[in-house]
Amino acid sequence: MCTKKSNNASRHAITSALLGSSPEVSLSSLLPPQNQLTRALDIMDIRQSRFVGPPTPIASRENASMATLPDLFVLFIAPEPKVNPHYEEVKRESEEWMRKTLWKDLSERDIKKRCSADFCFFSAIMCPDVSKEEFRTVCDWIYWVFEFDDQFDEGELGRDHDKGMSEVAAMVSIITGKSEHREPSVRPRPNARHFPSFLPENAPKRLATTVTSAAVNEVEASSVPKDSATASEKATPLQLLFQSIWERIQKSSPRAVRERYVKSNVHFCHSVAELHGEEFDDMAVMENIRRYLHVRAQNIGLYPLLALEEYAYGVDLPQDVVEHEAIQEIERLVAEILTLQNDILSYHREHSVGHSQNLISIFRRRLGLTQQQSYDRADELLHRCYRQWYVAHAKVPCWGEKVDAQVQQYLKACLDVLRANVRWSFKSQRYFGADVDRVRATRRVVLVP
Repeated sequence: MCTKKSNNASRHAITSALLGSSPEVSLSSLLPPQNQLTRALDIMDIRQSRFVGPPTPIASRENASMATLPDLFVLFIAPEPKVNPHYEEVKRESEEWMRKTLWKDLSERDIKKRCSADFCFFSAIMCPDVSKEEFRTVCDWIYWVFEFDDQFDEGELGRDHDKGMSEVAAMVSIITGKSEHREPSVRPRPNARHFPSFLPENAPKRLATTVTSAAVNEVEASSVPKDSATASEKATPLQLLFQSIWERIQKSSPRAVRERYVKSNVHFCHSVAELHGEEFDDMAVMENIRRYLHVRAQNIGLYPLLALEEYAYGVDLPQDVVEHEAIQEIERLVAEILTLQNDILSYHREHSVGHSQNLISIFRRRLGLTQQQSYDRADELLHRCYRQWYVAHAKVPCWGEKVDAQVQQYLKACLDVLRANVRWSFKSQRYFGADVDRVRATRRVVLVP
């Protein structure tokens, strides 16, 4: 019988998280005792004292025109994932709806470009076992987040601070019922879920106001401002999409999940607006890799994704589970791995638009590394995260059968986000265009200045 937080039972919560729900997989085959785990990590050549990753072949290092990407299909990310059976149907329906709403003023060329990004495929791996309705909601949020973020990375909102803040205020008002602009919290960060300050101590004072949780407590009474009819008439298609998603989530999610969705999206919107371009680059945060990863975790969109996973699978974790140090550590690692994956894969695209919020750019600019050396350094950071991933999962305790089943589902969802990111990146044409299949097969990319 399982006792709370016993050492032997503490590891059972990750069985399905790592290997799926196959009943023939035993706990002992997944995670051996601690001494065997340490030995296995030594065999894998992943050590805590230093970063170890597979070396780039000498021939690749000597090639002056090409660089080799790290192998991202490794360890727990390597297994071929399941794809949601509703993928093709929902993709078609979603794109048809987007053509009539969000994309109605775009040229056919721009629409085809967005379709080739295939954001629905990301959702199909991220949520392989959810029903069609929940899957569609997740797909719509993925469309929303890329459109919202691109406005700041490549569009007018990144160049016009006032317009950017106005867009943030509009989005925040949809899920909090508050129309005024509120900026990110500067509270200390007790854990990953509390969305603390992402600002260095010497950040501009205008960024240092506090966002309270009062608005979140009001979502039970209203999901949109009282003059919602008037607001809807003035809302942009992107804002209406965000409102539709929130209304769907409200209908079937428990209060705690709704609150996490609201808080994470509010913080995400603010962080995207405040942390981009030269303003982000000038922050002292760039001098420290750990700090950079902490900052990027706030604006990469992970925490809203995790709240969406809870909604889609009907997960309702008790607060003590959410705040447990092992769960917090796993969430942190998901954020760091996701950031590193993204910075490696998106470097070419971001470089082409002059976007410097990328670790590869920082390594090259601040440390004077070559593009290949920068990829290798990022790969070393990834392998450190991989080692910590196994150790963190080994520390997940037992809370009892009912809660443990939800914990297992949540941890599997965390893993599915990472698997979705790398597979979508090599299926979509967002980062490598029509050359994506060749890059997937060879991991070779052209050097950029």
